[in-house]
Amino acid sequence: GDLGVTEFGVAVTYYIDGHADKVTLDAAFISPEDEASIFGDAYAGYSPSFDSDAVLIRLQWQLAL
Repeated sequence: GDLGVTEFGVAVTYYIDGHADKVTLDAAFISPEDEASIFGDAYAGYSPSFDSDAVLIRLQWQLAL
């Protein structure tokens, strides 16, 4: 079988004060292609196994001083 995964990601960035102060929200969705997926530990926060999918949601605030 195929041991790969499908990953789809999306991100939104809001600039509060130009590039000096911004907030980013991103989400990634991963689905194993087969029940024998070997990529379960390849990404922090992902735990896809067998026929289950995984979601990673991250919020980042970047402030340049």
